[in-house]
Amino acid sequence: MKKKWTPRPYELWDSALVERWLEDEAAKGWWITGCNNWWYASFRRTEPAVCRVRIRPQEPEAREARRERGELYREFGWELGAVITDGGCDYEVWYCSDPEARELDTDPVAMGWAWEKSLRHAWIVGWLMLTLIPAIWTGLFFVFPDGPLEMILDFNLFHILFSVVILPLFIVWQVWRLWKIQKARRRVRAGIAPASGGDWRRRKRGWTVLWLLVILLWISLMVNNAGFRMDWGTGEMPPSIQAKELAPEETWEPELPFVDKSSPLRPCRRMWRMRGSGGELVENSYDRVRFACFTEPLYEKRLAAYREAMPGAEMTVLDREGFDRAVLLRDRDGTALAVCRGRAVYVLWTDLPVELTDYLDRAAAVLAQQP
Repeated sequence: MKKKWTPRPYELWDSALVERWLEDEAAKGWWITGCNNWWYASFRRTEPAVCRVRIRPQEPEAREARRERGELYREFGWELGAVITDGGCDYEVWYCSDPEARELDTDPVAMGWAWEKSLRHAWIVGWLMLTLIPAIWTGLFFVFPDGPLEMILDFNLFHILFSVVILPLFIVWQVWRLWKIQKARRRVRAGIAPASGGDWRRRKRGWTVLWLLVILLWISLMVNNAGFRMDWGTGEMPPSIQAKELAPEETWEPELPFVDKSSPLRPCRRMWRMRGSGGELVENSYDRVRFACFTEPLYEKRLAAYREAMPGAEMTVLDREGFDRAVLLRDRDGTALAVCRGRAVYVLWTDLPVELTDYLDRAAAVLAQQP
């Protein structure tokens, strides 16, 4: 038996559109045999014929009552094509080639009762998806260990595509979907059968584009996680004030791996710590962001972190050419220099007994090395 698989135009509760789609397929000689919950439908080959198609939710009933109902429908001239599942609900698909045959449901009350469970289920699921998915995504900004700013700056292609394209489209689609469901519920409650019609081809194209975006989202997750590299000093060190410049007589080894992260919004994020032979420490932190609007908040975040780590530190604001902002923190355990310019933020901390203000020209040179 010849079969085919094709993307679906929409969910089965939108009976008016799906019935028109199945009628067009029947005219080409294809009867439906099954549905994947979210993506495609399968068909078997038959003789092309002009048919009416009706989708009816399969309500809870005894086996004998269902059998008797099926016999009654067949006496009316209808043939059961398949029982398919969508969104946790089963639907019967009936075909009829006799234009004079009566409709399956002539009792408006029975029709409304049959459809209410399916439409109510779609309504509840729609609201849950509309509220939970954006809420979960928003909540991640508040539970991210380094805070919302670091999370945004670490966005890779997956996060950007999801936030800028997928999520807004999803919200618009869900609002439109809920409107359609509510409209269908009002019709069946009023005893009006869903009218067969609708441009299923346009809906099918939209449904296919949606899933292509989901596939693209998955590919971006697989191949484009934010760049992350850890190197124990074997690679080239980034622009910085090197520990050797502060204490040439010491022998320096990496205390922590050299970390290099990159993302579309922050092309460069570098952190490293060196320990001298006498136990001295030098820490460097360098960030370069894509857009200057991120520089100020990122600088404030870096400065706040060092002020929290050095609660009794004396803070000196430096007014020096070559910097947009420059602050020196000094306490009994060490000294930190935090500077920024353009799209770059640089912080240097050391417990060496050196005057970091003597290295301001070097810090300005580090910030000047921006592409």
